Amino acid sequence: KQWYQRRVRGVCVTLLLMMFTVALLFSIMSLASTCDPGQIEDSGFLGIGWFAGCLDCEIGTYQKQDKCVPCPAGSYSGSSRQVDCAKCPKGTYSSTPGASSCIACPVGEHVSVTGSTSCTQCPQGRYSSDQGAVYCTQCPGGTFSSTPGSRKCQECEDGKTSPAGSISRDNCTGTCSAGFVHVLNDAAQEPTCKECPAGTFSEEGALQCSPCLRGHVSVAGSGDCVPCPPGTHTNHSTSCISCLPGSVTSVTGSESCIKCPDNTYSNVNNTQCVQCEEGWYSTEGSDECYSCGVGYYHNASSHQCLSCEHYTALISHSKEENRATVGRRNSNKKRDVEKQIPKVSDQVSIKESDNHNETQNLANQSPNDNATDDANKGILDSDNTTDGREEDIPTNNGTNSTISDDDDDDD
Repeated sequence: KQWYQRRVRGVCVTLLLMMFTVALLFSIMSLASTCDPGQIEDSGFLGIGWFAGCLDCEIGTYQKQDKCVPCPAGSYSGSSRQVDCAKCPKGTYSSTPGASSCIACPVGEHVSVTGSTSCTQCPQGRYSSDQGAVYCTQCPGGTFSSTPGSRKCQECEDGKTSPAGSISRDNCTGTCSAGFVHVLNDAAQEPTCKECPAGTFSEEGALQCSPCLRGHVSVAGSGDCVPCPPGTHTNHSTSCISCLPGSVTSVTGSESCIKCPDNTYSNVNNTQCVQCEEGWYSTEGSDECYSCGVGYYHNASSHQCLSCEHYTALISHSKEENRATVGRRNSNKKRDVEKQIPKVSDQVSIKESDNHNETQNLANQSPNDNATDDANKGILDSDNTTDGREEDIPTNNGTNSTISDDDDDDD
C-alpha cells in the first residue's frame, strides 16, 4: 500500500512537471511572437499563453499599447486595425465615443473647426440652407434674419430695402440715392447710406457698389462710370493714364495702348499713328521720324535707309524695262497696220461690185424706157436745129442712131 501511494505521488509530480514545462514553452513562444500595428496579443487559454495569437482592433476603436480603445468624441475610425482615430472634418461632428463616422451639421447650423463634438447655430443676420455647412451665409441686401439657426432670410416689404446682414425688419427702410448703398451702423445696428468709393458706382436703390469696367473710371459717390478718352487708358478704374509717346488709342474706354508700327509716329494727342514722309523713317513705338544721312534715301516700302547707289541701279533697271516696253508697243502697232491693209482692198472690191450691179440694172430696163429716151433725144435735136447752133451735123437717120448710141454709151 505504501508502495502504491509512493507510485501515485511520483506519477502526479511527473505530470505536473510536464504541464509546467509545456506552459513555459508556450509562454516563451508567445513572448517571442509580434503582432501587426492595430492588433493586440491574445492571452490564450487560462491567461497563460495557451493557443495565443493576435486580435484586430474593431471599427470605432484604435490600438493603444496592448489594448483596443474606443475613439473619443469628435473623432472616428472607419476601418479595423487602426493605431489612431481621425478628427471629424469641418462641417461634421461626433458626440459619442467609438464613432465609425461623423455626422454632417443640420441645416441652420455650422462648424468651422475639425474634431468638433457638436454644431453651432447660425447667428442673426446669417443663414445656412445646406447640411454640413462650414460657414453661415450673410443675408443679402433687402432681407433680414431675426432668429438664430435660420435656414433662409426674410424679404423686406415692397418699396423698402436693407443692408446685407440685417437682423430685424426695422432695418428695412427706403432706398439710397445713386452712388450710395445701405450699410449697418456697427453700434446701433441701424441702416445708413454709405458713399461708394472711387472706381465703383451704384444706381439708385442698389444694395452694393459695383466695380467699373476696365477702361472706365469713376470718382467717389458716382452713379455711373465714364470711359477714358482716346489717347488714354486705365486698368485700375480710378484715373485715366495718357499713352506713352509712340503708342496710341483711337477709341474710348481702352484698357491699353498700341505701339505705332515701323515708319510711323504718334501724334501729339497719342490718338493715331502718322506715316513718315519720303526720305524719313522710324522704328516701332516711335513718336518722331528720322532723316537718312547724306547718300542714303528711304521710301515707305522699306524698313531701313538705302544707299543711293542702290537707287541708281534700280533706275537703270527701270529704264531698260521701259525701252523693252516701248519696243513691244511699236511692234504691236505695226501688226495692227498690217491687219488694216486687207480691209482697204476689200472696200475697193465692194465698190467695183456695186458698179457692175448698176450696169446690169440699166441693161435690163424695159423697151418702153428706151423709146421714151429716143423721143426725148429727138426733141433735143429739133431744138438744136431751130436755134441754129448746130453745124455740120447730118440729119439723116444714121446720125440720130449714132447720137442714141452715144447716149446709151454714156448711160
